[in-house]
Amino acid sequence: MVKTQEQSAWAQAALVPGALLMAIGADVLHLLTPYWIGHLVARKTSTYGPVGVALAVLLWVYILGRIIVASAGLNAALWYRRQNP
Repeated sequence: MVKTQEQSAWAQAALVPGALLMAIGADVLHLLTPYWIGHLVARKTSTYGPVGVALAVLLWVYILGRIIVASAGLNAALWYRRQNP
């Protein structure tokens, strides 16, 4: 099936809400990283040693993953609402 330019533009516009959520979430995480993760790594290192650093990094990756899934879920929910009014 060949899409027209108008259909392609509509499909790209439909991805904007999730892209905005991802951009804002990534920026907030980027701004909080030096303060929050730095403190978390220092605290976990004193308690758990090198394993504490790995735990802090895994927590950061987990939060980033949740932001990615939330943005995809937002786009899916909005698409479903448009298809089933």
